[in-house]
Amino acid sequence: MTLFVTKALGISSINPPPLDLKSILRNESNEFEPILIMTGAGADPSQDLEELAKNEIGSNRFYAISMGQGQQQNAIDTLRRAAENGDWVCLKNLHLVIASLPAIQKELSLLQRHSNFRLWLTSEPDDKFPSVLLQESIKLTFESPPGVKNNMNRTYTQWRDSGVSGGMIRQQCLFILAWIHALIQERRTFIPQAWSKFYEFNNADLRAAKLIIEEMTNVDTRAPEWEFIRGLMQYVIYGGRIDSTFDFNVLNGYLLRYFNSSMISTSGAELAKNIPIPASNKFTDYVMAIEKNIPPEDAPSLFGLPDNIRISWEVTESEATIRQIRNMQIGSGVEVTFEWTRWQNALNPILNMWKRLNSHSTLHSMSLPHVNNSDDPIIEVLSLEFVFAVTLVQTVHRSLSAISKCLRGVLLPSSSTMKLAQSLILHETPDAWQDIWTGPSDPVQYLTSLMFKAKATQELMAIAKNGQLLSSAVKLSKLFRPGTLLNALRQLTARRKKKSMDELKLATAWDSALLKDEIIMQLSGIYIQGALFESTLSDTLASSPPFSSVPKLSVAWISTESSDVYKSTESIFIPMYANVNREQLITQVQIPCGKDPQKWH
Repeated sequence: MTLFVTKALGISSINPPPLDLKSILRNESNEFEPILIMTGAGADPSQDLEELAKNEIGSNRFYAISMGQGQQQNAIDTLRRAAENGDWVCLKNLHLVIASLPAIQKELSLLQRHSNFRLWLTSEPDDKFPSVLLQESIKLTFESPPGVKNNMNRTYTQWRDSGVSGGMIRQQCLFILAWIHALIQERRTFIPQAWSKFYEFNNADLRAAKLIIEEMTNVDTRAPEWEFIRGLMQYVIYGGRIDSTFDFNVLNGYLLRYFNSSMISTSGAELAKNIPIPASNKFTDYVMAIEKNIPPEDAPSLFGLPDNIRISWEVTESEATIRQIRNMQIGSGVEVTFEWTRWQNALNPILNMWKRLNSHSTLHSMSLPHVNNSDDPIIEVLSLEFVFAVTLVQTVHRSLSAISKCLRGVLLPSSSTMKLAQSLILHETPDAWQDIWTGPSDPVQYLTSLMFKAKATQELMAIAKNGQLLSSAVKLSKLFRPGTLLNALRQLTARRKKKSMDELKLATAWDSALLKDEIIMQLSGIYIQGALFESTLSDTLASSPPFSSVPKLSVAWISTESSDVYKSTESIFIPMYANVNREQLITQVQIPCGKDPQKWH
């Protein structure tokens, strides 16, 4: 789609130039039209406005008010004073006080305004935003610019306005900072592969980091204290927003790679292939380097991501687009009423599929089984898992039966049935089901996975009772809560070794012989994303499938005093998740990677 648009319009990129508030202020704004800035996720123009106000009229003449409960009168009083004196006002987060906007709008219409008066408004998109205020305003959008090049251009546009001085070492450090800031923001495109979640890295982080760089490079002839700089970035600024160990390792990898003495030199060290760091103390040379050397399209290698990550991204984006189109077609904002024909067409396929899934099973109708109290914790855990499976199957069956009865005219739909039907009509898994077990968002996939796991759990319990579970490979995908099986193995190991569970740690090996004399469980059906693996990690190709299978994994609980299976200099620990969305962490797995562990974080 991007290629088609750029070719049809005869443009090099669909991305807009960086937002230049100073240019808009001087060339487009006036005292009569508010400047409304619509913000996107993770974007906050507050710091930019404060910087602009400081340079244009002075900080003491700029009044910023975060709108919320009880702020309406304060905002009106401030507007009156500012309009008379020619000051600036910024009312932030208007989407939180939509009901107060008519009163503020009325006050605006009555004001006598000084020619220097400016009113800035910020808001997230909201369907209830007053149309009159929209029409009277200069409308802007403020989003984190897509792509590393646009991101760095925007950073340098801000720095040009605020002023950047200093020698070559400071300029190079700031260039590296802008690069790292762009990388960690643009990685958010590839969630959950690049980051496990969306982190609110923003301009406040960039400004704090810039202040640190400037403070640490006061003496241009002395090398900066890299460890101190990395520590502040890692634990205070950017790292303070991260709550995942694996994401923290990614940030640490960037800081170690770029903030070191080898990157600061006159020999043209490179941030990436063909992206040298200018050996200059001139601000304009760095602006030119961004324009000349950084490509407009981001290759995965810029982020240290696998070449085939775009396949995963395209799948994720396609699924999201399909959901949006489906919601537009059905009208997700409209409350679903009981329309027999519509329900019949939309819900009968799901009811028929559920009937087929249960055709050779009694799970939906059997009495709820009792938990088997056993000396073997594995048998007991699988018994609990089976009770959970039957409970969920019967809950789903009751809710679908209620819909079926409504379609047959046996009863009228209750509010809970209406809500459930609305989700299914939108092709979304109902919250009532997800609250019990978080599974696929597609209801067809959810029901299919539910029955597969329920039947598989029953089979695993029978195998465990026969004492054969530890002698055969187990697929964790057969369980609703796979982590509980590893905990059961831990309990079993602790009992047999006569140790406390706190004295044990999980060891993983790709050759069971490396876990000699341990109580081993073999796991199969495991897939890896972002690399290929045989005996060690290797790079993917751009054409490689998103997931590739790996050999059986042997796991055992060993003494915390024992060494890890593989050397730390030749291996890394990677997370194992229960699903492709990486929503449920099971454990971490040690995997050989060769001589460069940092490459794989």
